[in-house]
This record gives sequence, structure tokens and C-alpha cells, in this order.
Amino acid sequence: MPTELLPAVTNPAAITIEKCPTALVVPALELLYQDFDFDQRQARVQELLSRALAGRLSFENLMIAQWGDRQNPQLCGVVFAAIQPGQIALLEQPAADSQHGPTGPQREALLDQLLQALALRLDRQGILFAQALRHPVEVAVGQRLDRNGFHSQGDMLWLSRTLHDLPRDLPAQTSSAANAAQPLQLVRYLPILHDRFAALVEETYQGSLDCPQLAAVRTGHQALQAHQAVGTGEPHLWRLYALGGRDVAVLLLAAQPDPLIWEIVYVGVTPTARGQGVARRAIFAALLEARAAGREQVDLATLDANVYANEIYRSLGFKETNRLTVHLRLRPSMKIP
Repeated sequence: MPTELLPAVTNPAAITIEKCPTALVVPALELLYQDFDFDQRQARVQELLSRALAGRLSFENLMIAQWGDRQNPQLCGVVFAAIQPGQIALLEQPAADSQHGPTGPQREALLDQLLQALALRLDRQGILFAQALRHPVEVAVGQRLDRNGFHSQGDMLWLSRTLHDLPRDLPAQTSSAANAAQPLQLVRYLPILHDRFAALVEETYQGSLDCPQLAAVRTGHQALQAHQAVGTGEPHLWRLYALGGRDVAVLLLAAQPDPLIWEIVYVGVTPTARGQGVARRAIFAALLEARAAGREQVDLATLDANVYANEIYRSLGFKETNRLTVHLRLRPSMKIP
């Protein structure tokens, strides 16, 4: 298959950016993870190659930069985005060869152009949004992402709750809501209920602090498609809850490859049911179910700005294990209400 060139992305140093040909996939990946130590780099490259061989990953959006003699070009940069269900792209930070690539302003220009070329390619593919993560201290990386359309959404927190000390009953918490003690009716996911789950997800997006930009532009069906890609990809652990005959909350669990861990992928409550302890009870029920299933830990990710949800998580014993800054780029044609 001929290499797809992006002739518009060529800088003054005669660097061209193109889709990575099969023969250069391994050296491109090794360059992408050049800052890892040798063993970590080899393990990461082998993991990606294995996933691609199994049909669970595509290198369609692995792009390389080359410079020098046209007859013998030198690999000098790389960027990669893995496409996920739900029209989502997960970006790996671009890399420039630290030994043989350009330096100074030319290096930064190359990294910019790699991001721009990838963004153009994702737009052509109809990708809804692309997400990138960085450590909060990586200020220069954040500035690079921002100026190339990947805008900061604040910090994402990873929280964990070990289950060995989980109480048998939900810890008491003062609530003035009249129906806080009303029983929640549990409905387990079945394929025939998919539209009901999708509609409830959309309703819980209203007024949510859980990445409101995404809530404004993607449907419940797109969200479920994306959530199903987490963990082992089986929706049998999805739950919705009704209160007084009305659907009020959805909680999506995922089993991780580690048999001791479940993950809360999404939890949302409809606007009219908020402040009534619904989310807290639903999450506690998930913790009890995880322990009964022999799991030892439940993980989740949440935006630092989602202060109300984070108060609930911490009240239930979740503790922060990691923090990264999230950058998001929406397809230019997307309009946020």
C-alpha cells in the first residue's frame, strides 16, 4: 500500500510527515517511548504489537516525520493516536529524536506539526474528540497541547477503594431530603434495555460537572459505546436505579484484566434526584457487589473540578492514587451549546 503523504505539513527544514509504513512501525514506536528505560520501552512496544496482532489496536494513526536525503530519509519524529469505540482518539505525546532530530525552535516546530498533522487526519476520519494526558508539572507539554487545539480540562484524579475494611452497611450521613431513605430499585443491564440506559445517561449529563464539554456533544449511545471499551468490555455489570418508579441513576462497572479489580466507569444522577443520597447508595451497593464477587479493590477516575462527586467518593473511603492533567480537542465542526 502506498504511503499516504500530507504535503501541507512540511516545514522549512524539509521535514515531511506521513502515515507510518509497516516497515517502520517498530522503530517509530521505539522513538515514541524513547524516554522510557530499555526494559519498559521494549515491554510497551511489545504490548502494542501484540494488541495490533490480536485486532484490538490499529496503527492507522501512527504518523512519522522524516528529514534529510529523499533517497535515505532519517526518522526524526513520531505521534500516535489509538482510536477507541465511540469516535474517540487517545493521544500519545509526540516525540522528536533526541539524538539525531532537530533541536531548539526547530524541534518544537516539529512537535507542533506532528500534532497538527494528526489532528487533520482525525478530523478527516470523523473522530468526535481526542484526549491527551500529561503530568501537571509538564508545563511546556501543556502549552504545546493548548496552542495546537488540545485544551486543558483540569486535572483527572484516579481514586481507589480497597474492600477489606468495607462496612456491611452504608455509613450514616446527615440528609434533609425527604425521600433519602426510599429504597432504590435495581435494574441490571440487558441488551433489550440498551436504549433505556442510553437515554438515562443523556439525562444525567444535564448540569453535570463530569467533563461537561463532552456531555454537550455526544449522545448516550456514543457514551455507552466508549464505556464498553473499558476493561474486559462486558456490559453485564452495568446498573440503573429507579426511585418511585422513575429512572434516576446509572452506574457502569467494568471488570479489569486484573481479576481482583473492578472499575466504576461512570456514575450519574438525574438533575431532579440529586442531593438525595442516590449516588452514594448506588456506589456503596457496587462496592458490596464487588466484594461479594471476590474483588479486593474498586477504582475510578474523576475530574478534580467535580467537587460534589468527589466528596461522595471520599466519604466512602476512596483515596487518590494518581493525578494527570486532561487535554481535549473536539472536532472543529462540533458546536458546544
